[in-house]
Formats: sequence, C-alpha cells, structure tokens
Amino acid sequence: MWTEPEIAEDVAAADGRAWSSLLRTVEELPGNPYGISVFRCGSATILHCLGLPSTAFNRVMYLEESRIGELPHLLGYFRERYSPVRVDAVPQVGGPSLNRDLYTRGFRPVAYRHNLFLEPSCGARIRSRDLSIRSAIPQDFEALRTIYGHTYRLRGVQPGVAAFTVASVATRLKNPFWRFFIAELDGVTAGAAALHLTAGVATLSDQATLPAMRGRGIEGALVHEMAGSAAEVGADLITIGVGRGSQRQVELLRLGFRLAYTKSIWEHAWSLPWRENQLPERKASPNDGPAGVSLSSSS
Repeated sequence: MWTEPEIAEDVAAADGRAWSSLLRTVEELPGNPYGISVFRCGSATILHCLGLPSTAFNRVMYLEESRIGELPHLLGYFRERYSPVRVDAVPQVGGPSLNRDLYTRGFRPVAYRHNLFLEPSCGARIRSRDLSIRSAIPQDFEALRTIYGHTYRLRGVQPGVAAFTVASVATRLKNPFWRFFIAELDGVTAGAAALHLTAGVATLSDQATLPAMRGRGIEGALVHEMAGSAAEVGADLITIGVGRGSQRQVELLRLGFRLAYTKSIWEHAWSLPWRENQLPERKASPNDGPAGVSLSSSS
C-alpha cells in the first residue's frame, strides 16, 4: 500500500524518465539534428531541444525547493541558447514553498495539468469480435505516422512539434523501454498509443484515434490493453498526464484512474516571445550544461 507522497514521487519520477527517454531516442538520430541535451540537476530533469522552440521540449521538470538557488543559472542556460523554458512544479515533490519561490523569481503559472495513476491488472483487457489490439513493430511505422499525422492536424499541433513527435515514434519503436499498440476495428487501423516502462511504473502516452473511429470504445480498450501488458511485466502503477478539467480526464476517471497530483507549469518573461510567435535569431549551440550548476547526464 502506497502513501500519497510515495505515489506522487513515483509518478513524477516516471514522468521525468519518460520525457528523458523520448528526447534521448531522437538525440540518437545521426548528427543529433534537433540539438538535444538532457541533464539532471539534483532530482530535477532538464530537457533542451535547440532546434525546436517549444516549451514542451525545453523544460525543468520537478525542481526541488532546496535547488531553487540554481534556477538563475538554468534560466541563463536557455537564454544563452535563445530557447524558451518552462518549469514543471509539484509541491508534493518540490516542497511547499516552491511555487512562491518561482513567483518571486519572475516566473508565472500558465497552465495546470493532472497526473493520474491506476494500479494495473492482468485481467483488465477488453475483447470484442470487431476490435483487436496488438503490439506494434518497426514495420508499422507508416500506419502510426498516418494516425498521428491526422490527429495532430485536427488538434492544431504546430507542424514542427508534430514532425518531431513522429520522428520520435520511428526511434522509439526500436527502443526496449517503449511499446506501441495499434487498435484495429474490423481490420482497419483505427488508433494507437504508447507505453514507457521503467522502475515498475508504466507511463501511457501518444494516444490517438482516427476521427471516423471515435466513440466506439477504442480509447478505453487501448488503456485496458496497456494496463494488462504493464501488469504482465511487473508494473505496480500506470500513469498518464492530462489537462486539468479536460474531457480526457473525465474519461480516465471513469476507467478507474485516480489523481496523483496537480502539476503547475511556470514560464518566465523570457519565454513570452515564443508564446507570441516572435522568435529571436538562434545563434548558440548546446554544450555540457550551464556554468555554476552541478549537472549529470540523465539515464
């Protein structure tokens, strides 16, 4: 039986590992075309993607209040590289005064997200005659690219972000810590999702369903299939991040997920030009990390 702080810590750590792994797989592309760097600062994970000015891929995740004094150095690291930056803060992990410390240093909250969790069961799968779900293999990349391409366009995802994510699918298909699943309805590819598994916690991501196939139970079936697969390989928890108050949150709560914590997303005034699409010229290149901060490569 877990306590609430233990669940929050485990879910936050799994979230950081999943994002680190996603960027690491793209970093392995020949020549590191996106200029990716992934570091640690204490328990925090620092993600930097020089070639993609989006705070989704340039962030400080789960900084502890004991390391708040290093935040100016971290901010300087991103500013020197003309990159935006956000801070993902969770009081249960970072400490009760973290939000106040961020505010006094010029950061402001711009969004809130919920991280949910479920204790997976081997018997959770949903079976039907017309719906089947299987593990994807590298040869399924074109089918996955089609699913995600349609979904990203409908969601209004920026083309650069969509291209980056699709590139990561190709590399993650070959990574042993990632598993993709494809849902087929009456033999037609209908949806997909991904699962990242380390240290006994499985992180669900990249869930998408083709518009014509929605409302037919595909999303729930994918979640149950991945929960069963996670349980089979020894995962104690399965987790997913959703927008606070979103329809997706409502659907997952109905499937038995519970709230692990609410994450606040903070941005500094330096990041506002990116939010307003006023991008400055990019000149710098990544190096081993910002001066004055003790950083180590993320696993």
